[in-house]
Amino acid sequence: MPHKHKILKQSFVSLIFLLLLTGIVSAATETSMSADNINYNVNTKKVTAIGNVVINRKDFTLWGDRGEGSTENQEFIIKGKVRGTFPSEKAELSHADSVKWLRSAENVKTDGSAEAVGSVLIKRGQNEKLIADYVRWKPGSIDYTARGNVNADLKDHLLLADEVGRAGESFWGSNVKRYEKQGEKSRNKS
Repeated sequence: MPHKHKILKQSFVSLIFLLLLTGIVSAATETSMSADNINYNVNTKKVTAIGNVVINRKDFTLWGDRGEGSTENQEFIIKGKVRGTFPSEKAELSHADSVKWLRSAENVKTDGSAEAVGSVLIKRGQNEKLIADYVRWKPGSIDYTARGNVNADLKDHLLLADEVGRAGESFWGSNVKRYEKQGEKSRNKS
């Protein structure tokens, strides 16, 4: 009987956490989370998840070794061999040390932005690949900023730079070491 009580207690804690996490990760979309262990401190309003952490939502799924967050500041971070899929964007993320979801300061009902750190690799469709030490993007959009050892292979562009960004159809880079457009070659030795 003690084992059954432990399972029920863990299930109750997990349910409470999922209700709180729904407020952290998404105001309008169903979110689920699973992990080997999930703990929520009602006094500090902080949550920790350890072992095989999975955050699943209609527009993305993230996997990692551990996670932590706060219901007060509306942020959540997943760490350790983080990977993810974003079906609506036809994108996959891998090789990240961590991914942090930040709420929009202007509108807490939006997802705000996400930051990935590590040797981040993002693939979008068959023709786009971005490798960088840091990538920040707005979920549901093609807008991003990538910094540190950026290697961007984007359809008909190849760019090696310290920083690369995209806002809608605008694309830019700083401290560009190499740029190639389909059929053209350009090198910049900075």
